[in-house]
Amino acid sequence: MNRTGIPFAAECAYILLGMLLFSERTWKHHATTLVLPFAVLFAFVAAGGLSRRWRNGFLALFSAVLLLEIVPSLGTPHFQNTCLAYGTHTALFLLVIAGIAAVMGRRTVVT
Repeated sequence: MNRTGIPFAAECAYILLGMLLFSERTWKHHATTLVLPFAVLFAFVAAGGLSRRWRNGFLALFSAVLLLEIVPSLGTPHFQNTCLAYGTHTALFLLVIAGIAAVMGRRTVVT
């Protein structure tokens, strides 16, 4: 197996997301490492060769992740704490994991 390109980056991003989900550290400070998973997802979509269904799926994923990142920060501190308590970060990480798993599951990944 060739361990380069988007498939290898997706594997690394998957491990990183698992570490973020199961870490006892605070997620807000370590979520800056989401740059790698986002880069993998954007590279996968930008590489082309996806059907309309796949592109729309990734567009929906990006939109949901963006909402989960931005909406909690727009409210009052009480609203922000409530969002964190009800798992906006967990939902965000799970959505990104689903996207990375989709990238890893594609047999014809462009490198």
